[in-house]
Amino acid sequence: MKSGWKYFPVIFILVILIGAIGASCEDSSPTETVTLVFTCHDPAGGFVANFSQKMFDEIEQKSGGKVKFDSHYGGELAPGFNEAYQAVIQGTADIGFTTPLEIPGQFNLNSLIVFTDWDVHSARSQVWTEIYNKYPDIRAEWDKVKVMCLASASEGPLGSTVPFRTLEDIKGHKYIGAGEILSEKLAALGFVPVSVSPPDTFMAIQTGLVDGVNIGWYYWRDFRLYEVLPYVTRVPLSQYPYAWVVNKDKWNKLPSDVRKIMTDFFESGHFAKLYDEMLWAEEASVRSAAATEYKATIIELTPAERARWETAVNGVADKWAVKLEAQGFPAKKILEDIYKLESKYAVK
Repeated sequence: MKSGWKYFPVIFILVILIGAIGASCEDSSPTETVTLVFTCHDPAGGFVANFSQKMFDEIEQKSGGKVKFDSHYGGELAPGFNEAYQAVIQGTADIGFTTPLEIPGQFNLNSLIVFTDWDVHSARSQVWTEIYNKYPDIRAEWDKVKVMCLASASEGPLGSTVPFRTLEDIKGHKYIGAGEILSEKLAALGFVPVSVSPPDTFMAIQTGLVDGVNIGWYYWRDFRLYEVLPYVTRVPLSQYPYAWVVNKDKWNKLPSDVRKIMTDFFESGHFAKLYDEMLWAEEASVRSAAATEYKATIIELTPAERARWETAVNGVADKWAVKLEAQGFPAKKILEDIYKLESKYAVK
């Protein structure tokens, strides 16, 4: 009996080693790939689809294939911005492409990004991302989802069925506006704002229900709006904001290293910079082909007329800042920082 005990330490060590080897083999087994379903109302092959795919490819590569993306375009899963946002909250989609302008009553502070210094052309996605990182009140408005990327249009010109060269030309024309702030900006210029969902925009213009929509150059091309909007007035009316958002439950179930990869890409401004670089190149290409390939008439305002438009719109910014300050939010400071960051990210 005593002689058997002398082998006990050896046996004990062997048991520990076998257990460790088993655990090591289990840890090294292939990790199951997580697939995230993405919904977007923009068409496949368009600018938003191309950017989204580039963003998803970088995440897949960085994660070593732990996460993949199943993308659905053209409103296949959700027809519009608000519908995509609700689909993500409800879990019928894991990621959605949306905008705070079309989600009523929730994004007053985030919607301030539509205001801009008309004398500065800037990489606005990076502006908005910095504002998001700085202000808890901005982040709090997104508490129902996890933000994956924030982006913003660069110019926001007016696409129209008739030419707009002066404020007098505008008066009484029905025009599509997304959300309360943009609608107030349109009304300040003399438009009659009309709410139309993105899938119905082309038909609303074609049938004469409205006379135009605030566009990004790629949007004008991707949705074939050049077929019904032959005039484009170049003004920075709205720096239209976009967001890619993730269902919170799905986010929390992702592997921790995947969450870190996606968070770092967003918070560092990497995705915002990627979007801005792709956007400026894309819109420059479309703009240069607007008159020849798309048969558009491009209208440049005179300096005096441009100043009139800017004065009218700036009054809306001041009004909204006062309104939100009265509710206890740092709206004036946020607007001030937006204008400062525009200079920081100015694009020549």
